[in-house]
Amino acid sequence: MKYAPVAILGSLLAVCVAPCLGQQPQTCKTYFKVIESDPHIPGGSMERLSDPQRKWLRDKAPKKYPGVCYDPVKATYAIVWNEERHSTTVSSPETAPIKDTDGNRVGSTTTYSTETQTRYVTYVSVMKIAADGKLQEPPLFFDNDHAHFFHSSSASGLEQGIKFLSSVGK
Repeated sequence: MKYAPVAILGSLLAVCVAPCLGQQPQTCKTYFKVIESDPHIPGGSMERLSDPQRKWLRDKAPKKYPGVCYDPVKATYAIVWNEERHSTTVSSPETAPIKDTDGNRVGSTTTYSTETQTRYVTYVSVMKIAADGKLQEPPLFFDNDHAHFFHSSSASGLEQGIKFLSSVGK
């Protein structure tokens, strides 16, 4: 019962959001919901779209994948995602000459500049939803995206999941 408010909120959100995302129910063949998996979330996961995913679903998904629709109430598949941020510090040496008062080089000094780079890695899987609402193992599809620096790749991960679902409905 401790998850009932989350389930109710998710269902209400689905009813309010799904029509706003530009999906045309008459063309839908496959329905999905989106679940974020994160050990920091109580229970380990929750139905949630990131802002980049929401924007991509609204602006691009209906045109690219008209037969695959986001509807958590009718969903028979779940796209489960997790995003990890990996930060790395890179040091670069900078050498400068030391000159005497006549302008002759008498040595050098080295300083280091450091820069932190962040890489976002998104993991996505597609899972069938059983009649009891539980996700069925093993995943039907799994993908990870290592190619994005400085911004979230959750929308491209979602697209890979939807692309897989578009092939399932054929």
